[in-house]
Amino acid sequence: MADDHRRDLIILAGPWTSHSAAFRASVAQTGGEIRTADNGLLRLIDGLWEVLTSGDLNEADVIRNALRLPN
Repeated sequence: MADDHRRDLIILAGPWTSHSAAFRASVAQTGGEIRTADNGLLRLIDGLWEVLTSGDLNEADVIRNALRLPN
């Protein structure tokens, strides 16, 4: 079992951009699954955020793009 670190489920009450930068950084560091206010779902799979359900307002896609590491 190499590095079995359990990560948090984060449930957002509003749009990603409405949350503080400190909160967003905490989500990026500790989150393993994110449920969005528009019923979207992201999961951290092999170190990459994947959108499983986009949601009514595509909030999961916005979050995935924000959490991607720059090349």
